[in-house]
Amino acid sequence: MTNLIPPAAKKQIVLEYWVRVISVWVIVWAVSLLVSAFVLLPTYVLIVGSSAAYADSVADASERTAAYESISTTLTQASKQAQVVVVNARQPQLSAVFADISNTATQGIELVGVSIDRTDTGLGSIAVRGEATDRQALAMFRDRLEALSYVESVDLPIENLAENRDIEFSLSILVSTQSL
Repeated sequence: MTNLIPPAAKKQIVLEYWVRVISVWVIVWAVSLLVSAFVLLPTYVLIVGSSAAYADSVADASERTAAYESISTTLTQASKQAQVVVVNARQPQLSAVFADISNTATQGIELVGVSIDRTDTGLGSIAVRGEATDRQALAMFRDRLEALSYVESVDLPIENLAENRDIEFSLSILVSTQSL
């Protein structure tokens, strides 16, 4: 029967056929895209809402991290300061050493100066300058200094004993850091 259709009408029918086919495919694609959009819409809303919630969580976590880093820096500084305090507390008190030296200086001894050298491990040597009325007072002063528990030795140069009266002396005291 198709042979009986004139060629102009045949072209019209083929054109109409392809227009209908393409129209049906466009409608099918449009409907499928519309259905897909409706199906994906809740997922999109969930993702946008979750990302907003996670953004708030990230901002909160960033603030906490910054606060923790600040606290960590503060604690590190406090720890270093505490170490300095502990090291300084372990070092002997110079006022006690000065008091011991001045308490050993009895009548006949007048102290002019005391200098103490401090090292990393504690006290170094102590230099004591003064004036003694006689040799006996100077010898007793040296003996009392040697009797202190933290004194290892007292060096009294022999030239300090050259005079009998009004002796200017200079002592060098070695200190035992373990005894302090």
